[in-house]
Amino acid sequence: MNNNPTKINLSFIALFIVAVVYFVNVFDHAKWNTSEPENRQLIAYDAVEYYAYLPALFVHKDLTFRFIEKPLPKGYTGRFWVAKLPNGKYTGRMTLALSAMMMPAFLVAHAAAHLFGYTPDGYTQPYQLALAIWGVLAALCGLYFCQKTLMLFFNQWLAALVVLALGIGTNLYHYASNENAMTHNYNFFLMALLLYNTVKWHNDMHKKTLNAFGIGFAIGMLAWVRPTDAVAILLPMLYGVTNQHTLNHKIQTIKSHKKQVMLALAVASMLVLVQLIYWKSITEQWFYFSYTKERFFWDRFMLVEYLFSYRKGWFVYTPIMFCAFIGLFIKNKKLLASEFPILLILLITFYIHSCWWCWWFGGSFGARSMIDFYPLMALPLAAFIQQIARHKPASRLMGICLMAFFIHLNLFQTRQYQTTLIHWDAMSKELYWKVFLTNKWPSDYQNLLSPTDAQKAISGEEIYR
Repeated sequence: MNNNPTKINLSFIALFIVAVVYFVNVFDHAKWNTSEPENRQLIAYDAVEYYAYLPALFVHKDLTFRFIEKPLPKGYTGRFWVAKLPNGKYTGRMTLALSAMMMPAFLVAHAAAHLFGYTPDGYTQPYQLALAIWGVLAALCGLYFCQKTLMLFFNQWLAALVVLALGIGTNLYHYASNENAMTHNYNFFLMALLLYNTVKWHNDMHKKTLNAFGIGFAIGMLAWVRPTDAVAILLPMLYGVTNQHTLNHKIQTIKSHKKQVMLALAVASMLVLVQLIYWKSITEQWFYFSYTKERFFWDRFMLVEYLFSYRKGWFVYTPIMFCAFIGLFIKNKKLLASEFPILLILLITFYIHSCWWCWWFGGSFGARSMIDFYPLMALPLAAFIQQIARHKPASRLMGICLMAFFIHLNLFQTRQYQTTLIHWDAMSKELYWKVFLTNKWPSDYQNLLSPTDAQKAISGEEIYR
């Protein structure tokens, strides 16, 4: 008989706590709990476009979207944001990928709608509930793979702290428990899957085909959901590269395992090919820029604003990520292999995102475009916390208080955003500090806003700070 007590993994306890918080918040927000078309708010904003392919395929049996030319049910108008092509077909801005990832939830909801007498139109109660739960599970799966990766380098205490920090100390919390039909939970999961499989494949003497498949799947899906996230391919390409010697070793490793490398590339390519085939069949072009007039200003990147502005600055609304960024420059032998590719991916991402005409990414809480990359920040965040823990008790206590404050600030500001005290896209410095850690509405709230004009921003006529 084994008398040793079973060790409790604190990182799993942290994951369980985050899961409880997410689900409590999901069911507290009754956006999915409505049969009224005009109140279908979970599938809103960009989610409308990402999700539209599922009801188009399974309800209307028409991926050309020509069915919108016919009279639609009451309250159904505006559910499909598509543009008409010269050939008479329609297509949306977004790719098919998120619909593909949501399909299991949709099919369960579709069956439930028929079984329990709901209108099977893709938007009634069963669909809202299924998408809400599925979005939470995607975020939790991402945190699970973050936890697994962290445990390869750090102890369970650090893994638990980082899981809590990512789960409730960043804007992932809002998008996992409120706007969970957006892309970010899914790409957060895919990036965590990519990081885990990259580390496992490189650290295991016997390279596993399953890890190679996971790398290819994650890269392909990331690029398919949000093409700019294809920059993540640099992680497996450059993992372990720190100098000329390690570069030569990496090239030799790739040559020695070229079948697995080709498998990863083939899987990624096949996933992206699905989108290309769709574009060819609908638009008659293999490559189609669906954003039409929207554009990047490559010679005018708003880096300072993207990171530090009161409108949407990443470090302003998610300050715990500043700690993680500092962690990239802390000498840690365990993380030496990942530091360069992660830093390079971040710098390229900063440039791409800050060159977009709408660098603040519309109505959102903080820099939502960075949520996809939070799994990569898990390792440097752990390094930062570990470095603090090595200092004197006073410094350690100060560090703990700082981390706790950042988590509290995120939870508080998330609530402010959900009540619109923090505005979705028109925050100013004056308004930010006027509502800082308070639920009181300023009497001059409207005057303190800094509104934007999309048409002027797209044309480059107006630069917003």
